[in-house]
Amino acid sequence: MPATFTQAMTGQIDVGWASAPFGIDALDDGRIRLLARGLDVTALKGRSTRVNVTNLDMLAKRKGALERFMQAYRDTVDWMYSDDPAVLKHYADYSGFPEKVVKRVREFIPKDTMAPDRVVGMDQIIADATKQKFILAPLTREQVEDFVKIQSPPKS
Repeated sequence: MPATFTQAMTGQIDVGWASAPFGIDALDDGRIRLLARGLDVTALKGRSTRVNVTNLDMLAKRKGALERFMQAYRDTVDWMYSDDPAVLKHYADYSGFPEKVVKRVREFIPKDTMAPDRVVGMDQIIADATKQKFILAPLTREQVEDFVKIQSPPKS
């Protein structure tokens, strides 16, 4: 992102890309304009963009640890999108960006895109992976069920 920003700002390229929080300060200062967001791309709407992965050995041997990790992940996402003022301070301290910048990150990364308990758009993801030759042939339903093992979150 820093290289793309430099290239755009020096006229080497006409359009660049970034991922929040990078570039929010330049956007707020009017040095750059927002042309589109990933959320604006129809083909990406509702599609999972983030997943957590493990191998089958870990899943078999350390299932309890993975369940605790996933619960901590859910709890962290809930906290990140809460009104707790400590959230912004913590993220600002961690990222090195000012609080006024990190306050806007949630505008660019909606909470539902951080949901760890679902994969949405698998048919399109498989079609794209096949077309781009990341996989040789589309996965069968059985392969998808075997490949994507999402545990239901525990009842509170």
